[in-house]
Amino acid sequence: MIKTICVSAGIIRNPKGEILIGRRQSGGSCGELWEFPGGKQEPGETPGDCLIRECQEELGCTPAFEKTPCATITHTYPDVCVHLIFFNGTLPLEDNVQCRAHKALKWVLPVQLTTYSFCPADQQLIEQLAKH
Repeated sequence: MIKTICVSAGIIRNPKGEILIGRRQSGGSCGELWEFPGGKQEPGETPGDCLIRECQEELGCTPAFEKTPCATITHTYPDVCVHLIFFNGTLPLEDNVQCRAHKALKWVLPVQLTTYSFCPADQQLIEQLAKH
């Protein structure tokens, strides 16, 4: 039986309308691919609390997130099933984002998202965001 993990991720926008994406470190699952900031939920943690904790740990900042998820995606990889819960969020331009966990961070316009290689689980959302 394949293990299922729950992951919270943020679609964080700045006042210019750009979205923050992070490039995963080499090795491991989806190494070198791009993703939205976030991470695995810990036991007893709500999806929203998880996302705030992950942003504080990985980015050194606390974006303002909507309370209700904007999308959920379940994707099965060969070794794990990932249930992703996405939240829209904002971050002022003057807030400094620190690259603590990713190989790189970038602010990109939604139409540019399709030019980056994302984890397979994110692909459906990438196409939707790029159209709007």
